[in-house]
Amino acid sequence: MHAPMSPRVVPGCWGLPITLREFVPHDWQVLQRLIDRKVTGKKVPEGVPQLGLLELNRLADFMTTEVPNELRFGVWHDCWVGTCTLKLCSPEEGELSYWVANDFRGQGYATAATITLVRYALDVLELPRLVADVLHENLASQKVLARASFHVESPGAGWYSCAIQKPVKIPAQ
Repeated sequence: MHAPMSPRVVPGCWGLPITLREFVPHDWQVLQRLIDRKVTGKKVPEGVPQLGLLELNRLADFMTTEVPNELRFGVWHDCWVGTCTLKLCSPEEGELSYWVANDFRGQGYATAATITLVRYALDVLELPRLVADVLHENLASQKVLARASFHVESPGAGWYSCAIQKPVKIPAQ
């Protein structure tokens, strides 16, 4: 697993007190122990999210697959709650994606992570434009992107292509 010597950390700046942090080798070790416990039927320690095997495998794949020009973050709030990614498509555009574990959906984590990553991409990385795709039936994600000031640019077959471009007013907390 690729792990940065000094992981990039983006403190949450909207809503819930979250942190976006690149994964480090210790995260992989913890995940492996959780997968082992799930496979062998052992109880997961209290305070650790009760993730299904599919979620654990998705996270393992996310942590270990290197993709050039992609910043991959874990979304942390006392524990790991999800992931978010910023693909640096060009100096002019980034593509944002996110995912939240089932136990944490509907609690504002996707919105907090998205707005935090949008502010980081626009203000720190100075990208002038961000895009994100969302399925027609994924109303929750459509709301997340709308709260982060994205607008639908073009409908596709089964999905919407959404964008945000400078200058833009990102909602305050």
